[in-house]
Amino acid sequence: MALLPIPSSTITFIDPITGGVDVQWQNFLQSISTISGNFAPLDARYWVSTSNVDLTNEQNLGGLTTGYLKLTVAAGVGTPSTTTTIPGTDISGNALTTANDTNVTLTAGGTPATALLRAASLTLGWTGQLGLARGGTNADLSGTGGTNQLLKQSSAGAAITVGTIATTNLSDVSAQQTFTPVLAFGGASTGITYTTQLGRYLQMGKYVFFQITLQLSNKGSSTGNAAVTGLPATSKNVTNDYVTVPLVGGGFSAISFTPIGYIAPNTTSLIPTRGVVAGTLTVLTDAEFTNVTNLLATGFYETE
Repeated sequence: MALLPIPSSTITFIDPITGGVDVQWQNFLQSISTISGNFAPLDARYWVSTSNVDLTNEQNLGGLTTGYLKLTVAAGVGTPSTTTTIPGTDISGNALTTANDTNVTLTAGGTPATALLRAASLTLGWTGQLGLARGGTNADLSGTGGTNQLLKQSSAGAAITVGTIATTNLSDVSAQQTFTPVLAFGGASTGITYTTQLGRYLQMGKYVFFQITLQLSNKGSSTGNAAVTGLPATSKNVTNDYVTVPLVGGGFSAISFTPIGYIAPNTTSLIPTRGVVAGTLTVLTDAEFTNVTNLLATGFYETE
């Protein structure tokens, strides 16, 4: 709206011709009498984006590329701020709350009352036990206990702890396994075939209990000292710690005594021998084996 025009100073209030109030002054006074009280005073501050010639106290926002208007005091004058981010102190926020279930507790960290306005991420954590329905164990796991012990649960639903295990539960810890024993002469097994070639073992802790059954159908063409290779674990590496193993066999050539075997340190081989003859431990060779030799060995040894 344009401002009301005030009559020119050359026009007198009283018309000298009529002796009454001049017409222009009459119009001006009439206009003033009909003005609503909603008009802003002429010295009010106006924030505009483009210039307006009818305003005498305007503030142009055209040069303010980023920011916001802020009242610094109650009923104060709005001033532009060039700060692109509203400070948290200018925001009256409410703290976040969490809805915890019986399995997981979530806690909002940082300053969520203001941070969420800027799409900041939440830092969440959880404590407590994860129930079975949520994929957890619903049980505590205790890490205390001695060395070389096992995790165990004494009863259904009980806490899992560390400790020893009863001998009645050994079948649950170790089950019988099989391996393939191989007869070799001089480190080779050329042409050797079997009617029976079977190895069974049970490992409990660092001890291996084993049984070997070999029945040849052809001794092959390899020559040299005999050895049964392929034991399921390497023997303990202690100098001169040889393990003796009783052997039972038949179908040997030119021997009339029961052979005996041994397992040397740090090996996976059983060496069959004639035993100690005249103070010497004599290892069996291919010469003592025939196409029908059978060999049975049962024993145990210690691993690392």
